[in-house]
Amino acid sequence: MNELVLVPQDHRGEQRDEEPHGDYRRDQIYFPFRDPNGTAYVDFYDGISRLTFPVRSREFAQFLRFRTYSTSHHPAKESGVQTNVRMLEAAANFGPNCLPVFWRVAHTDSEIVIDVSDDARSVVIIDGQGWYCATQSEARFIRHDGMLPIPALVRGGRVNFLRPFLNLACETDFDIVVAWLLSAQRGRAPFPVLVLTGPQGSAKSTAARILLSLIDPKANGLMSLPSSRGDLAVTLANGFAFAFDNITQLHDWQSDFLCQVSTGGTFTTRKFQTNTSQVSIALAAPVILTGIEEFVTRSDLADRTLMIPLKAIGTKTRMTEAEIWSAFEQVRPAILGALYDAVSWGLQAWDQTHPKNLPRLADFSRWAQACEPGWTQAGNFASA
Repeated sequence: MNELVLVPQDHRGEQRDEEPHGDYRRDQIYFPFRDPNGTAYVDFYDGISRLTFPVRSREFAQFLRFRTYSTSHHPAKESGVQTNVRMLEAAANFGPNCLPVFWRVAHTDSEIVIDVSDDARSVVIIDGQGWYCATQSEARFIRHDGMLPIPALVRGGRVNFLRPFLNLACETDFDIVVAWLLSAQRGRAPFPVLVLTGPQGSAKSTAARILLSLIDPKANGLMSLPSSRGDLAVTLANGFAFAFDNITQLHDWQSDFLCQVSTGGTFTTRKFQTNTSQVSIALAAPVILTGIEEFVTRSDLADRTLMIPLKAIGTKTRMTEAEIWSAFEQVRPAILGALYDAVSWGLQAWDQTHPKNLPRLADFSRWAQACEPGWTQAGNFASA
């Protein structure tokens, strides 16, 4: 086994820029802007790090109340809170600043930034030379209440540490699962839909939780698939990656919707409390689906699906949930470090990777093969 090296979350590497990033001065407290979809946001610099909130969010209203009380020791007046919200929203909508905002994973052509989601606002920055932890980044991240932090990372691990925790019916499917994880950590569509099927007792739900914990850990890991387009769009607009559990069948509209989520699309609906104004929700996310039967029946969704069958676990090898998670948490930091190594290889090799006979999701296949030198032998993904 390779030597494992613990990497503290505040490790930044040598000769790295540690100055706060942002489009504001140190004495400028609020910085309003909008994203490409027209949603208003505001940055707040607290002297240590930058916080980003949607202006029309419960979290930002609570933040305004907290800041008022912490500076004046008097409760904030609701009229004052709403006045500040409306003024900052107007400044964002009519000001010159239009910037992207991300959940968990941000990307540029040369680097990928991952939100650790800790109180210090730490990030992991991956480029073609490797990865390192930092306390500042130019990327703007927003969070929801259920987001959990990524553990302190470990260098020197191997992606194969994950293999014992996935009860795969076909061992070569491990290469496909890792390719899906690397696609998610790239942070840009297309994202193949990962479908875990198998009989009762094959640990489908546990496998889904484990995989989700490697890309977007959250308190409410497994969810039921929403029953309406609007509810599904709102769910996907409030996070990075999702796992929908125990699916028996997919309606035609759900299959169509998941196709958009895989390759990237937009859901447009009427803005709340308006008659004619519209709001657009970007649809692009890594998604896991689990179920006993093969429920993907539409060919267009099947072309965007990675079907991974699991096998039943025997009574002699079955473990309790507590035992599984205790063992997994011991190696999760090392698995993450190894996956980030592979992502770094992908960034370095992307321009030189030009595979032939690409499948439907061509960028996914190209990215998986660009990452191969970082964790497995060249050609394993294509063979699988």
